Amino acid sequence: MHIVTVLGDKRVGKTALCQFWSSGFVTSSYVSTITIDHHLLPDLTVHDTPSDARFHQKLDVYLQSTDVFILVANE
Repeated sequence: MHIVTVLGDKRVGKTALCQFWSSGFVTSSYVSTITIDHHLLPDLTVHDTPSDARFHQKLDVYLQSTDVFILVANE
């Protein structure tokens, strides 16, 4: 099992990407992530992180245990 952490600025599609990977569902709506959300996939645990620094509770613990970082950007 690999641990993946998705990072990026706000409104770039981190949560939409994680939802697509876990359910195959494509969304066009925006949801602000305020906690670290977990998506379980075969052989992967994906951590969807909030971009706003005020919501970075215990983020260091997740970063230290991560095998792969995915940076999502829109430019």
